[in-house]
Formats: sequence, C-alpha cells, structure tokens
Amino acid sequence: MRLLWLTGISLTLFGTALSAREICNNACISGDCKNTVSLQVYTNCDKYEGSFSGGSRHGPGEYTFANGDVYKGEFLNGNRAGKGIYFFKSGQATDYSLMFDLDVNGTGTGILRANQKEIPCKILRGEALCGIGTKLRISEKMDPIAIVLYAGDSARIDRKGEPIAVSSGDPILPGDSIRSGSDNVDLQFKDNIAVRAKPGSNLSFPREQERRIDLKEGAVTVKFGQDSGSLAVTAPAARVDADDSTFAVQTTAQKTDVKVFEINKGKVTVAPAIPELSGKSDAEIRKDPELSKLQEKQRSLSTVLNVNQSGNLDRGTTATAEVKPFVPTVREKFESKVIVLADPEAVKKLSQDPGNAQAKIAMKQDYEKKLDRAASSVETDLSEAPVSTEEDVMRRYGLVEYVQMLDKKMYKGCVVAQAGDTLILHGLGAVRRIKVSDVNYIEYRHPGERAPEPSSP
Repeated sequence: MRLLWLTGISLTLFGTALSAREICNNACISGDCKNTVSLQVYTNCDKYEGSFSGGSRHGPGEYTFANGDVYKGEFLNGNRAGKGIYFFKSGQATDYSLMFDLDVNGTGTGILRANQKEIPCKILRGEALCGIGTKLRISEKMDPIAIVLYAGDSARIDRKGEPIAVSSGDPILPGDSIRSGSDNVDLQFKDNIAVRAKPGSNLSFPREQERRIDLKEGAVTVKFGQDSGSLAVTAPAARVDADDSTFAVQTTAQKTDVKVFEINKGKVTVAPAIPELSGKSDAEIRKDPELSKLQEKQRSLSTVLNVNQSGNLDRGTTATAEVKPFVPTVREKFESKVIVLADPEAVKKLSQDPGNAQAKIAMKQDYEKKLDRAASSVETDLSEAPVSTEEDVMRRYGLVEYVQMLDKKMYKGCVVAQAGDTLILHGLGAVRRIKVSDVNYIEYRHPGERAPEPSSP
C-alpha cells in the first residue's frame, strides 16, 4: 500500500489567487508588522493597522474585530493601554461608543455614550460595567485555547466555514475544527497539555472556553505537563476524562478505544457516550435538569483505567467499558517520548497575543530543542537493537516500510516515531532521521505480502 505526502492547496478569492495560509492567518498585508506602521490580519479574522515595535502592537492604532467592533487608540506591548475609544457594531450595543483610559493591566475607567446619554463605567478584564447593571464586553476577540506546535502541509483548520492552512504558532480558537490530513498535528493547550492528532483525524473544540476535544474520527494522544488540570475527550462511543496522565483515544463512527500509557497523580476514566449530551457544553447541561440527569447517569457508568489498560466501547450501548490489559507496541512507547511540551510561558504569551512574533520564535526554538533531545533518546534506544534484514524488521514491528525519497533513494525499515517534521526510521544497518518534506511516498508490506517493485529511475 502506498501513502502519499500531500502538498498544500490554493484558493482564489475575489479574482485574486491567494494561498489558503493568507486568509485570516497572521498575514502581514503592508509594512513589516515588526517596527513600522503596518497592516496585519490575524487568524481569527481580526485586523490591526497602526504602529508596531518588536513585532507587537505598540503606539497608536486601529483594531477591527471580526464581528465589526472597532477600537481606536493606544497600545502597549500588544495590549490596549492608554486612551482609546471603542465602537460597538455587534448588536450588544449598536452604534454605542465607549471612551476609556486603561492601565497596563487593562483596568481603568470610561464613559459610555448611548442614546445621547453619558454613563460612567469601570473597565476590568475586557468588560465594562456601566451605571447600574449594564455590562458590556469590549472585545469580541476569542481567546485561543491552544497553540499549534507542528502541522503538516495538508492540515487544515475550519474556522467559520473557511479552510485555513496550519503552521507552527497558529492559535486554535473555540469553535475551530482540525483535519490533520496525511501528517500529524501537534498542539499545546495554554494550560500545559500536549495533544497529537494522528493522520486522518478530525477533531473540534467547543465554542465555550472548555477543556474538551470532540474527536469525530481518527486518533489523538494526550500528554499532561505539570499543573495542567484536566481534559475531556468525547468520541462517538465514549467520553474520556483525565488529568496528569498520558493516554490515547482512537475512534471510528461506531467504536472507541482508549489506552492508558502513564498515570502520575491523576486518573483516566472512560464512560459510554450518550447521544443527548453530544455537542452540549457543560454550561448548557447544568442549566437543563434532564441533561444533568443524563450526565449523572454517564458518570455512574464510568470506568477507571489503570496503566497498560484499554477500555473499549461500541456506539449505542450504555454498558460500562470493556477493560483489557495491553502491552504497548514499540511505536507507542517511542511516540510518548517524542510528544513534548514547549515553554509554557511562550505558549501563554501567544495565547494572549497571537501576533506576538517574539513569543512565536521563543516557543518554536524551545520546542525544537526538546524534540531534538527526544529524537536523540529514541535513536540511542534503537541503536542498541540493530536490524540487518527485512525479516528482522518484520519480526520486530510486524511490517516493513519502504521510504522512497524525492532524490530517488529508498530506505527500508520501520518509521517508529515522528518528532515534528522529522521521521525516525529504524533502518537496515542504521537509524536515520528523515525530513517529511524530503519523502516522496512510503510503501509497506505485512507478513505474507510481496515486497514492492523497485521504482524506475
């Protein structure tokens, strides 16, 4: 069987050819978006025109939100600070305007002008409390819930019905969906949780700021950092709740399988999916007595999984998960090594300001250093168990892979792990690092199958 490494696509918009990456995807339209007056469009379709310093909004500028709201005023290190005026166009306060003066923490006072009245306001954390009981949100910008660490060329984010190409440092917003395409997508929650979406996966994130992934198909591996809290993964047949653990969820439309590789101070529970709860946020469930009862029923059916245990559930059943022991494969063991977390401070800064170029560079450099160390550790382990023939590879991994490079070279062995854009091949006589971008295609065979015919030069 042959796996093709897919290339990017392009879109034509309003008669002009644009790459998908340029549509609402941190595109610098004019200027350098670093130290001059520039125009930048962000991944959530907000845009900013004004002064930059060190890659951040700094000085006077105008910020237009995707919903139509506009802020004109001063910025300091990427954030609103100083004097400014906010024009509402979203329907919550149509054609109202709010003049305010903020400190570096976004706290201050203001005056709301509405219906020929002026109402004093207090500003705190992106909300304006005006008069008695009037509360207005002065930013419809959606805060990212995660940051992309790595994505292949074929990966796409679906945002408001628009497919957007994915690259390192891009934010994941509430309501986004991700299709991983033919490669992995690695991302990190701002609360220090790493998630790898395997090739062929389709997952989405609730519109509310909830720690949850809705996995429609495919597979994800989740690895917790320190002080990460908890995360839920919902699938067609199951709901998984976990904290401080390493686990994987693989799902189809009818069946969900959960494997636990590591538990630190937390736990992993798996419960059957209940159709009425599908797509509902925890806030919606709490408001509905009937849904709350169903959630309690779901919790009563949950099963706690231990290390090296697998929980299996079929869609449509309300029974507890079938639990079986399992022995992690060599690939599974090495994959947990090469799923790494980038510097949480850099990820946090990017979550607060997706256009922060310095934070993106810092995150990428830290991530790549950790990946290199992880890859070196895998190479050391593999070099202690060399393989010299295809039969050796077949006995060890259950298949042989034939990696055809763009330069016509072919390497035989097994790709045991992927660290960012690098494949680690346990090859005949050598352990190799291979860049994904240098691979033409990969063929493989299982026991009893014939080896592929050599490619013509």
